[in-house]
Amino acid sequence: MITEINVRFVAFVSSLAKAGANLPLDYLEANLNSEHFSHTYKHYEFPQGTIFLRDVDEKPVVMNEKDLLTMGPSHA
Repeated sequence: MITEINVRFVAFVSSLAKAGANLPLDYLEANLNSEHFSHTYKHYEFPQGTIFLRDVDEKPVVMNEKDLLTMGPSHA
């Protein structure tokens, strides 16, 4: 029998949120505003070539892989 569910949102989830899949917000709305939350399955899709650079010590970066090599040294 399930007695507890612990949701642990880790660093990468902010990158997903920046790209449009805000899982912590979905979780809060489902639990705090359940009568207005759509509980139907959500399939998040991102444009072809989307890459996520994780935010450990800096803001998350979401970009297309083709733009990665054109970034200047100030983004390194």
